[in-house]
Amino acid sequence: MSSPLPLPDASGDLLLSFIDDAALLDPNRPSLDEAVAGYRAARTSTTSSLLGSFLCPALRLIELSGVLTDTMAATEASWPITSVLDGDIGAAVTAEHAFSATMEPAARIGLGVLPTSLGAAESGYADATAFAIPRTPLVDVARGSARDPVVAARFLAECERSGVPCVAWGFDDVVRTADRSGVLNMVTAAAFAADRAPEATIVAILEETDPAAFHLGRAGVTWRRRTIGGPALRRVRTSVLRSVATSHPSPLLADMSELRCANIRRNQ
Repeated sequence: MSSPLPLPDASGDLLLSFIDDAALLDPNRPSLDEAVAGYRAARTSTTSSLLGSFLCPALRLIELSGVLTDTMAATEASWPITSVLDGDIGAAVTAEHAFSATMEPAARIGLGVLPTSLGAAESGYADATAFAIPRTPLVDVARGSARDPVVAARFLAECERSGVPCVAWGFDDVVRTADRSGVLNMVTAAAFAADRAPEATIVAILEETDPAAFHLGRAGVTWRRRTIGGPALRRVRTSVLRSVATSHPSPLLADMSELRCANIRRNQ
């Protein structure tokens, strides 16, 4: 019998609502109408329990409220929104307040993310903690230094030390391709970072290209016969890696579904 969770992991919710929709952050971004339609479609997929929030630049929140008001069905579940605070912070916070006043409870901003350079996990965070909406760093892993596994490993370790989990975006694949890490690399690296594994181990995980090297099972997160479970696994989402984000959620969710089936077969 299959697990009711997207993957049978030890923490029970490690990957629950873990993959955010960042279509509006893509350089080749779709229109807002197209992005809303894409997220809505992903919410109805068989792996929708993996789907997290809809990322929206704060200065587009009012525009988003108009699209949602025009398209939401009365029976549609509330939309979880993550506000991306780029540009003028004051204007962004004002837009957040206006959106919340107009859209709650149909859509609710649960998090604000601050675009952050790697190597500065606390950059911009301390000043934002006074706001009512939680803030955390947003890191683009598809560009610049973030593509370097050594830099990414050090950033995850810095998040663990500071206790400030990041949101990492730029993922299109489950496992690393030639130029960037996959979702499974990142969540496994975060688990090992939460356990304070050596930097070399975390780098090797981020560089791994073999899907068979990873396993998420009831004992925990395993990479090449080394398993992280218990307290370290429970700290991943709260202290290291809050979620990952992709510009193409539906294909990635489908790939994760295939991984789920493979994990179930291993556990039988």
